[in-house]
Amino acid sequence: MCKKNDENNDSSNNNNEVKGNTKNPEWDANIFSQLWFAWAGSLFKRATELRKENSALEQEDLLPLPSIDLGKNIAPVFEDYWVKQQQEHEEEDQSKNKKKSK
Repeated sequence: MCKKNDENNDSSNNNNEVKGNTKNPEWDANIFSQLWFAWAGSLFKRATELRKENSALEQEDLLPLPSIDLGKNIAPVFEDYWVKQQQEHEEEDQSKNKKKSK
């Protein structure tokens, strides 16, 4: 579920709007709407209409991602955790090797 945060709501960095002022309805959806994906109803309806025409959703049909889910924002966080996890495993391996050698 997506949460808005204050830093993404200022007018200089507003990723809530894309071409044609399309706003992702998940950003304003209540908890029940988020739990049952009711906010995505228009997307599902569009997909159903296109399927009847033997067509598929196109990029412009999709809802915009919140900035927190963009790769440029997720990748550094993932990388930090990955490095930390590798260091922890190396430390565990070193301590196991020390115990075996005793």
